[in-house]
Amino acid sequence: MSTDAPTTHPPSAITASEILSEAALEILTEIYLVANTAGYLYRHLRRNDSVGRLREALGPVALVSEALRVDRKESRDACDLAIAYSCLVALTLYERDVVRTATVGVAFRSLTWAENIVSRATESPIITTHTTFQGSRPRLVTLAGEPVEPNNNSILAVKK
Repeated sequence: MSTDAPTTHPPSAITASEILSEAALEILTEIYLVANTAGYLYRHLRRNDSVGRLREALGPVALVSEALRVDRKESRDACDLAIAYSCLVALTLYERDVVRTATVGVAFRSLTWAENIVSRATESPIITTHTTFQGSRPRLVTLAGEPVEPNNNSILAVKK
């Protein structure tokens, strides 16, 4: 699967539910129903081949449009939510800049995990903070209660 954005891929009038088979929709819905965190949902949807098919069939702008359609819908079911999150996970399969461009100015109102999922593609995976621990040097004690200090020749220097 390529990670480049298609050069010509206007938003499609085709919806995700028209692209996916009933069996695929059932599997995606089951994944959504058992998900208890955004990370779980993301990992399991990303492994599903149907998400890759959505990416190839719809393109980045249409994927966001599909998720927004569900987000704005007054009455929706688990299948609708599974489709919306699958579209967002499919969006994360594109390069970071493509995802950022497709989501500029987009605000999800009711898809609780939408921002978390999209941020997986737009934020750097490189850790940019560090923590330094400071403390006193540990004092080692033998079984007899005698203090010992480590030396270069062994793990413990035993006092006799």
